Amino acid sequence: MRRVSLALVIALLAVPVSAQQQYLAFEQVTVAATSIGFTSALINPAGQVQANKAVCRVETAQMRFRIDGTAPTAAVGTILDVGDILTLVGNDVLRSFRAIRTGATSGVLSCSYTTPGAQP
Repeated sequence: MRRVSLALVIALLAVPVSAQQQYLAFEQVTVAATSIGFTSALINPAGQVQANKAVCRVETAQMRFRIDGTAPTAAVGTILDVGDILTLVGNDVLRSFRAIRTGATSGVLSCSYTTPGAQP
């Protein structure tokens, strides 16, 4: 019985941890009167794995965003308030993301990008 238990423990230890995301980059995006997206070189770095997730905190001012590739306006798009956390998943979504401020003050998105983890 002890051999079976020891074999099971060894087998469990040998299983690789998979599907963990890895940190890729950080950026602060200033969201002003003209719509803006993420920096392409950070979410699609040459010769590296593409980012597939962004986690952003809204700082300074309210803004609106869209993820369908269409530029939002100060009156149209999903609203984000100061302190909100925005999580976007999928490289296509990251590439399509656009944001714009809603008032006279520019906002800032503090964003961390991650890559997909190893596949099992």
